[in-house]
Amino acid sequence: MLFIPLEKAIDWKRPPIITLILIIVNTFSYFAFQGDDNENYHKGMEYYFDSGLADIEIPFYKDYLKEKNNKDKDSKEIKPEITAVVGEERLSKKEALMNNHLLFSKMLSDGEFLGKLESGEIIKDSDKGYQEWVKLSAEFYKRMNKATFYEYGLKGYKPTFVTMITHMFLHANFEHLFGNMIFLFIFGFSVEMILGWRIYLFTYILAGIGSGLFYVLLEPASASAGIGASGAISGLTGMYTVLFGLRKIRFFYFVFVFFDTVKAPALIILPLWLGYEFYNHYFIPSNINNLAHAGGLISGAVIAFLAKKYYRNIDTDYMDENKKIEEFDELFSSAMGYISNLQTDKAKVELLKLDKKWPDNLEVLRQLFNLCKFEPSSDDFHATAKKILTLKGNTVQVNKVVIETYREYIDKAQPGPKLTLAQFMSLSFRFLQSNHLSEAEQIILFLLKNKVQDKPIVEALQLLADKYSVTDAKKYKYLLNLRNTLFPK
Repeated sequence: MLFIPLEKAIDWKRPPIITLILIIVNTFSYFAFQGDDNENYHKGMEYYFDSGLADIEIPFYKDYLKEKNNKDKDSKEIKPEITAVVGEERLSKKEALMNNHLLFSKMLSDGEFLGKLESGEIIKDSDKGYQEWVKLSAEFYKRMNKATFYEYGLKGYKPTFVTMITHMFLHANFEHLFGNMIFLFIFGFSVEMILGWRIYLFTYILAGIGSGLFYVLLEPASASAGIGASGAISGLTGMYTVLFGLRKIRFFYFVFVFFDTVKAPALIILPLWLGYEFYNHYFIPSNINNLAHAGGLISGAVIAFLAKKYYRNIDTDYMDENKKIEEFDELFSSAMGYISNLQTDKAKVELLKLDKKWPDNLEVLRQLFNLCKFEPSSDDFHATAKKILTLKGNTVQVNKVVIETYREYIDKAQPGPKLTLAQFMSLSFRFLQSNHLSEAEQIILFLLKNKVQDKPIVEALQLLADKYSVTDAKKYKYLLNLRNTLFPK
């Protein structure tokens, strides 16, 4: 089962810096520190059997398993090992060796036995060969710890503060790393945008720790080295669902051979993810640490709940952006439908609603201006024209709409344009920058006629003359002479 949100696209003007850094750190950790992990791990295993350490420890482990089986005859967990131990006298040398390798693998993940072994409950200092065992055991773990994942992975029976952090930056193989980084990117960038980078980084680490603690609490006898960013990423998933809450999110889902997209409240997906992880843990044995995933989901959900309650800087606009876009599209389509049916009054009402809710939207203002220009003396016509002509931004699209609106407004406005001298001055500079020189000249001469003589008009007049110096020498001389006459240096 797979649910992937498809709700948000990345705004690269505001990139998810911490998410990208986390991906880089995880990738660097894998390639810089884990390149020889498999080789070092297998060298440690070879030493275990070649050094004679196996001959010392495996018999003790067999006795431990037999004793444990006698105490719990219904235990299904150790049945395969007990079957191997009980029938070992009938095994060939090759089969016995394979059996010992099987027992070694089981022993290396058996935290209960290793804990007793390390505390001196299994092999005592009074036992024959004790000193030899201490020396061989120390060398064995020295070699095993050369495998970064083994030394810094999180073991349920022996957690440390260091491994509680380091385990979330280690991976078993490239496929494990690649898959985790994909999901870190998918969930991370949205959560980072919602919480802000500082809180996001803190909650990511906290979710990873929460995931580890959950694993330790539910598997305290495990000595398997838990590694991977998936616990922390599951935390992001839990945060995502709680932060978006009952907002409807579009998800891509894959269940067995069925896949499609569905729109559902984000929070509803949380129990589905949790149920999936617990089901896999108890009914589908694998090397995947489903408990860590479940712990991450729960930790992330709790963190997000507390953040929503106490953290005031959650970016709700970011979460509501798609909903607003859908609302805008619906209202705008309605307005355009009225225009198509020549129901201009109804279209105008819809466009005014849109303008009130989404001020400075270029397309809304353009359509509203086109409707209002049939009543050139109306307040709506003057107000809409003024909004367009005072728009901020210097893009080609904005400048195109501004110049077109200006030409029509100057021509049609009744009883005349209602712009202040300051607004005319601002327009002159906009037109000079976009090389609409005739309109700029018209405004500058109008301002001079109205005896505007402050510093901006001098700059505009000089700039206009400089622009014409390339294209019209006669006009350049006229404007330069005008500038020197009116504003002598």
